[in-house]
Amino acid sequence: MQLVQKEFEHLNRMLRTAVNQIAATMKPAMEQAERARAMLQAEYDRHAAAVSSLGQTGPAATIEALMSVTAYFRIGTNRAKDILRAVERAVDNWRKTGRALGMTNHELHQFAEAFEHPERQAAQAAIR
Repeated sequence: MQLVQKEFEHLNRMLRTAVNQIAATMKPAMEQAERARAMLQAEYDRHAAAVSSLGQTGPAATIEALMSVTAYFRIGTNRAKDILRAVERAVDNWRKTGRALGMTNHELHQFAEAFEHPERQAAQAAIR
């Protein structure tokens, strides 16, 4: 019985040593994983704030608000202006495109508010 007890204690010490070695080996990796998790969380929070402000409608949904969050998406000012310029070009001939598609003056009038508003003028000013 004493031999079994000694063998058990020996195996228990070996197991504890192995567990401690594994824990010591994994500690740097776990710390690195925690740092990576914290960095990802910070990036997520930063982008969530930007997306949240972009998702607003009404008075807060402005070209100025849009341009103010471009850095959150790592879009430089010149690139943001290029994108805005491309959108402005696409929207610029909306009436002509509508007529080519067979829209009536009444139908064009119904869509006018979607394309002709102060934010369009703000977009034009922003790309100058």
